[in-house]
Amino acid sequence: MKDIMGIAVSSNYQKMGIGKALLNAVEDWAINTGACGIRLVSGVTRIDAHDFYRHCDYSGDKQQINFKKMFYHN
Repeated sequence: MKDIMGIAVSSNYQKMGIGKALLNAVEDWAINTGACGIRLVSGVTRIDAHDFYRHCDYSGDKQQINFKKMFYHN
């Protein structure tokens, strides 16, 4: 599997095919490197993005919370 941890297109450039082109490039790369699929992470509040991903044949209804702990070094 290949993972997409985030993808966004500036609101000034949405609806111009850029997001679809980005996904197509990732899908081509995944196929060419022998991946069996793509896992895409999208924030729960990004409803418009979810609609876009579904339109691009991505599916899923699992919701999750990702935790992290940051360390700051001087």
